[in-house]
Amino acid sequence: MDRAIIDEVQRAPELLLAIKESVDTDQRPGGFLLTGSANLMTLPRVADSRAGRMEVVRLLPLAQSEIRSAEGNFLLDAFRNEVKTGDAVIGDALVTTVLAGGYPEALGRKTWSRRQDWYMHYIQAIVQRDVRDVAQIEQIAQMPRLLRILAEHSGQLVNYSGIGAAIGMNHITTQKYVGIFENLFLARTLQPWFSNKLKRLTKTPKVHFLDSGPRVPS
Repeated sequence: MDRAIIDEVQRAPELLLAIKESVDTDQRPGGFLLTGSANLMTLPRVADSRAGRMEVVRLLPLAQSEIRSAEGNFLLDAFRNEVKTGDAVIGDALVTTVLAGGYPEALGRKTWSRRQDWYMHYIQAIVQRDVRDVAQIEQIAQMPRLLRILAEHSGQLVNYSGIGAAIGMNHITTQKYVGIFENLFLARTLQPWFSNKLKRLTKTPKVHFLDSGPRVPS
């Protein structure tokens, strides 16, 4: 076998040893393309067997520039002080943009109700199936409620005690479960920016949903 693409590899950890042996035997790059809906490098059996043998590319939901087929790179343009301003998205257009999110499958649905249905089923699949692929969970029934609370806290300072208190979950378990949502690319905690690098590490981070679409059905 010269090339192979394996989707959702986190569900088949038994393949990893065979892949490792194959790569050790034939070290030409590009022999395997592994994809997954979870951060593979946080899964012990994946990380242990692939350390130093793989490159990771994270594909996030579509940015507005991609959806609108706009040219340029916002970050590069910002650093060059060359940000191009287009027509402002305000009012109903802004609401529609936020509700639509950036997942291609959802954007392919032309009505809001169909997009909402897609996001609802997407979240259900993650909670009922994908969570078990990345962690052993004692309170799996609480995950949907925690996700809804986390959505309401998006963009705010992380307070694990406050987030978990609403569902009777202690701050240690809450922090663990928020980390699971990060590994499933639903959320991300970001440290604040300071010129003092130590402050960046010690100050309270904020939690953000990676896309606005999944926040809405919750």
